[in-house]
Amino acid sequence: MPKSLRYPLAVILGWIIAIFMVYSVEQLGHLIYPPPADLTSQQQVNEYMKTAPAGALVFVIIAWFVATFVGGIVSCFIAKGASMMMAFFVGLLIFFGAISSLMMIDHPVWFSVITMVGIPIIVAYTGRYGKRFEQQVVL
Repeated sequence: MPKSLRYPLAVILGWIIAIFMVYSVEQLGHLIYPPPADLTSQQQVNEYMKTAPAGALVFVIIAWFVATFVGGIVSCFIAKGASMMMAFFVGLLIFFGAISSLMMIDHPVWFSVITMVGIPIIVAYTGRYGKRFEQQVVL
């Protein structure tokens, strides 16, 4: 498969896997820290965030970090080359999703700082680690 098709496909599939990872880890967090059933409005979500257990918020951060890593690794594996670029694009999509969440929902400052610093670090690590997959091709 030519690079002109493989690279976009790698980013798209990496992003899809990343979204699945966010969902899966956050669902695990909801099992351990069940949110109130009556979160039906933006105001209720913002009020809950003021009293949410730190563990529940940590699960969200872990979900974003795991998604960034796994989605980036999947894209590196599929792309066969340009691992830093593949990890960057998948990480950028996760980063924009995190920024969107931070803008819509009132999060604690510590949560925002860890997220904004952590995701780029995970992207850099993923790009370096992803070089191991450059010789292995799926497609």
